[in-house]
Amino acid sequence: RPVFFAGNLTGGQIACQAVHRAISLAKESVPLEKIILQANLNLAKIAEKAEISPERTDLLPGATFALAKIEKDRIAIIQGGDCFALWIKTDGTSGITTNQLFHYDMETRRIIAALMKKHRGDRKEMWKEFAPILSDLRQTHVNREGRFGGYALLNGQDEVGNHWNLITLRRSEISFLMF
Repeated sequence: RPVFFAGNLTGGQIACQAVHRAISLAKESVPLEKIILQANLNLAKIAEKAEISPERTDLLPGATFALAKIEKDRIAIIQGGDCFALWIKTDGTSGITTNQLFHYDMETRRIIAALMKKHRGDRKEMWKEFAPILSDLRQTHVNREGRFGGYALLNGQDEVGNHWNLITLRRSEISFLMF
């Protein structure tokens, strides 16, 4: 169940606004990493104002992300979570960022299936038992290295920069880029 903030916005919508604000206010010379860290700092301030502990990754406003800054000679891409960037080079080779949530998603699906079986298909009962499990999973995997892999989430935690993927491509070698 989503948590709503001021203006009746979800945490994901708040994160999108924080990114938009950071990009809009950034000077052209500012590296992408610093822009994203500024957006992350904006989210930390929102969480602090809402009295949400930085350790409560299950409650913090946040979003997975894939962003790029296209410069004269290079393209910087920062990606976290299950968002992705795909590119094709002029020589025909291609690349794609990893889905950091894949193993996490597979584990949550396994748990849900087992709980649905246990509760004979009763989704309400499954969610009663699964909600605290999901909360624990988020607290142990968001911006951390969890049991089956962690993932980056833009949510105000300082550790996000340790878990995102940073890719730099030569602009002249890229013929197609998609997010």
